[in-house]
Amino acid sequence: MGEIFMAALQPVQGLYDTAVFLALLALLFMLLAVMLRLIYLRGSRRQIEGYLCVVIGVFFWTVLVYVLLYSGQIRKLPELYNKGIPLYYLLAPAAYFFTLYSLFPQGSLKPRLLWLHLLPFIFGLIDILPYALASRPDKLQLIDAVIQDFRVSYTHSYGFIPQKWHYIIKTGLAFIYLTAQWRLVYLFDKNNSNVPGFYKPYVMSFTIFYTIHILMQSSVILSLMSNQLQANFILQDLNQMIWFSSYFFGFSLWMLFSSIFIIRQNNVKINAINPS
Repeated sequence: MGEIFMAALQPVQGLYDTAVFLALLALLFMLLAVMLRLIYLRGSRRQIEGYLCVVIGVFFWTVLVYVLLYSGQIRKLPELYNKGIPLYYLLAPAAYFFTLYSLFPQGSLKPRLLWLHLLPFIFGLIDILPYALASRPDKLQLIDAVIQDFRVSYTHSYGFIPQKWHYIIKTGLAFIYLTAQWRLVYLFDKNNSNVPGFYKPYVMSFTIFYTIHILMQSSVILSLMSNQLQANFILQDLNQMIWFSSYFFGFSLWMLFSSIFIIRQNNVKINAINPS
């Protein structure tokens, strides 16, 4: 894996080099953000932040495959490609439940009808089987086609349904969950809640970053549906790559510094409850 990342960092030309470097930094910051939360948080706060760790994990996978594809290093690990479909279905519900239990933590921290929220994930898990069971030469053939034309990643036939429908379905579900998520932020009133007031700006900043991601994803989906040539330009243009990498880098910084912030606040709460 180290060789792959070093190869990705080999000097090429300006924008490409910068974009890949920012994406690799984002991967590092995301990994640190998850580790800090899992190591230093305890009790119910750790459970709540666990939903955010799922979100960070999905973004980590997204950026990892993004770097491997743009650098061409995915050819060395073709088994990693197309495995993210079920993970992407976890993103929206995990973001929603993180917001719900951060602002309204009453009762159980386990969602009711959890199986219903996991159905798309299971559906995605089944749909990656054709590619997972394909021979390595077939996988490499698909990857070469994707590297040459990124539209192939949305249109290939390795699955039980056309791939574009996964992107349409997950984006539609994301908007439903996101609408409910913003409603939770709007309804929260720190004056009528035992939840500390700083949780609202904490959750709101996360929701803003997440909303930007959904809007970026939606713009690509709409471009694919309306103008495939334009969509391919967007997916392979280095200027667009810089914007995507900058977004991931910025969000990863939030993930890292928010983990430090929430750990400090959690420790202050614990010290107040159990003074030495």
